[in-house]
Amino acid sequence: MSRIEELQSKVATANNSQLLEIIYESMLININEAKKAMVLNDLNTVKEKNNSVREALAHLMSTLEGADEEALKLKSLYLYINELITNAEFKNNTDFYETAIKVITPIKEAWKSLGEKEALTSNNKPSIRAGATYGKNDINEYVTRTSKDWDMG
Repeated sequence: MSRIEELQSKVATANNSQLLEIIYESMLININEAKKAMVLNDLNTVKEKNNSVREALAHLMSTLEGADEEALKLKSLYLYINELITNAEFKNNTDFYETAIKVITPIKEAWKSLGEKEALTSNNKPSIRAGATYGKNDINEYVTRTSKDWDMG
């Protein structure tokens, strides 16, 4: 089974929290690849990877409803991550990527933990759904464009 097929299977059987973990993981992978590309002075790849992160951020922002405190805080967080990767690209400084990684990693780990707890409470049966709040097809767009865009499954 290819990595893409493994990822598609993972997405198809994931609960909502696990889907969010996948989005955050894809952002981390793209940021790390942008950081490596920056060191190699491969500016086209830097731009491509940053745009992939921006697309994921835009999707996450589009799922926020209302103007309550939590939604506003998440929106601010997503804008901050976008600002970090933009500064990294335009200032040619990987320190901004390091900060973005430090911001995203604990959020991804929180969703991972919650996803594991949800999976345990659902009698250990994976549930296959056609879509969810965060859109399984949208996730595939962010993480499966090419095999080099998503290196994990």
